[in-house]
Amino acid sequence: MSLWMRKLAVRQILVSGAIASVITLLIRQIEVFVTMEYYTDPKLTGLWSTLMMPAAGPPPPEFFVTSVLFTFATGTVLAAVFDFMKDLLGKGYWRRVIGFTDIMVGLAIVFAYFPMYLMFRVPLGLLVVWSVTSFVTIFVSAMIYAKRLR
Repeated sequence: MSLWMRKLAVRQILVSGAIASVITLLIRQIEVFVTMEYYTDPKLTGLWSTLMMPAAGPPPPEFFVTSVLFTFATGTVLAAVFDFMKDLLGKGYWRRVIGFTDIMVGLAIVFAYFPMYLMFRVPLGLLVVWSVTSFVTIFVSAMIYAKRLR
C-alpha cells in the first residue's frame, strides 16, 4: 500500500462516500425526470447503452444496481481524493468546499463533457443539464466531505 494511502481516514471515507451516493442518486433521479424527453426520443435510441436500454421502455433492474454501485464507487473515490488533498484547499469549511468543487468540476468538464460533445451525438441541452447536475452533486458531496473528513 502506498504511503499516501495509509494516511487516509478509510472508515470516514466509506461513510462519506455512502452519504454522498444517496444524495447523488436522489439528485440524479430529479435530473432524469426533467430530461425524460431525451431518453424517450426515438431518434436518440442508438445513443443509450444496452445496459440502460436493452429494449424500448424503462431501464431494467440490473441498470439501477450497477448505477448504485458506480455511484458509491464515485462518491468513495471523491471522498478519498478530498481527504488526500484537503490541506491543499486551505483552512475553513467553505474554502475547502469551493476549492474542491472548482477542481473536480473543472476536471469533469475537461475530461468528460468536452470529449462527449466532440465525439458523441449527445444533445447539447442534455450535456448542459448533466453538467449542472454534476456541479450540484460535487458541491453537495464536497459539503459532506468537508464536514466529515476534517
